[in-house]
Amino acid sequence: MTPRRLALLAVPAVLVLGLAACGGDPEDPETVTETVTAPADGGADDGNADDGDAGGGTADDATDRQVFAEHGARDARVDCAGGAVEISADGAEVDVVGGCSTVLLTGHGTEVDVEASDLESLEISGNDARVDVDGHVEAVVVSGHGARVEVGSVATVEVSGNGVRISYESGDAPTVDDGGEGTSVVRD
Repeated sequence: MTPRRLALLAVPAVLVLGLAACGGDPEDPETVTETVTAPADGGADDGNADDGDAGGGTADDATDRQVFAEHGARDARVDCAGGAVEISADGAEVDVVGGCSTVLLTGHGTEVDVEASDLESLEISGNDARVDVDGHVEAVVVSGHGARVEVGSVATVEVSGNGVRISYESGDAPTVDDGGEGTSVVRD
């Protein structure tokens, strides 16, 4: 084999090894967010045309929120830092940590694990979302289709999407406003 041909075969191997090194430590995934701040006049226009308000309005009322938009990310971590978070990434797996007030999920096919003790609201407008919240959620609002939501407990549920399943582990049965088809709200 000629040295030139050998060099050409080595280039792809070097590229593959170089890209593999960019993966990071799966035991300590990075927090990847940007902060969006509402205008001082109280309006909700942050210049982002895809705010994805699911009908509850609470995420747009927040002054600041963390936004995660890395499509296809795996083992990503977002820190709410006591505020609101929006996940607009499609096909991602995201752990939400820190004390959250609101989680807004607009991404499609995204899996989210919320490690917060209590949430004021969980709003889902993306389709085929999978969400697990360890603690209590005051209000779950789902306009996306095919969502699967597991919560510790929930007070109110509002659904306009189809094929939505919400399960809760403890507490009284939530108040349910169901405008969708094929919705189930069950205690597991």
